Amino acid sequence: MLKAYAGIFLLISIGVAAGLLLADLRDQQPATDSPGAQGQRAIAPAREADEQRIAALEANLRQLQARISDLESRVVIADESGDIEAGEPASFDAAPQAVSRFRRDASPPQDMMIAGLTAAGIDPYTAEDIVRRQNRLELERLDLRDKASREGTIGTAEFRQQMQALRDQEVTIREEIDENAYESYLYHTGQPNRVAVDSVIMGSAAENSGIQPGDVIVRYGNQRVYNSRDLRAATTAGERDEPVAVTISRRGSEMTLTIPRGPLGVRMSASSEDPGQ
Repeated sequence: MLKAYAGIFLLISIGVAAGLLLADLRDQQPATDSPGAQGQRAIAPAREADEQRIAALEANLRQLQARISDLESRVVIADESGDIEAGEPASFDAAPQAVSRFRRDASPPQDMMIAGLTAAGIDPYTAEDIVRRQNRLELERLDLRDKASREGTIGTAEFRQQMQALRDQEVTIREEIDENAYESYLYHTGQPNRVAVDSVIMGSAAENSGIQPGDVIVRYGNQRVYNSRDLRAATTAGERDEPVAVTISRRGSEMTLTIPRGPLGVRMSASSEDPGQ
């Protein structure tokens, strides 16, 4: 959806800029009925004004293209990490809500991240080191984007490769600490750490396996599930219809079910709960 908006914005921006350029050129055409000498004297400054306006429009158009390329690179990231919203086809596992104080594509403030890691049992030195490494890569991305903007290389293959190289070095808290500590960290930073089943689609793999409303999906295969993104990534991995062990929690007791890989056929809600209780 965001890619479509970015594409529409690109087309509109280029169209508007081109329209303004043509309109300026038409408005500034020298009068054909001017007397010879007077007409010649009027043509030179008119042409100079045209050239200045054209240069200004071209500069504005380049800025628009650079901004759009930047937005497109952000859209790719957002699309890769976006939740499935309610209203999409029922064959997907849809999450109508996510209980969080932050946007889905944003991280908590760095001081809250450090405090959350410490509350999850990570020593303060390690917590600060993780966040500092995240910030260092963020600054390198900003520097790369600033340099590319100045040189007019945003959107080029070289820029994308350099940006991807930085993304490959991304420091993810989930990979830095164990599962229990990460679950606690999510809770202490107000992010979802539980995925509960709100309803089950009739005839779905979930219904056939015995999943019920109120169940909490704990693990899908060897993947711990904290939010709908995790579940979608797990269901689309591997071979379709291969048997997968799915661990659920029902009224405080865990059980493992065997389900064919693919959409479970459930609607979910995310919440943030203290794992220590």
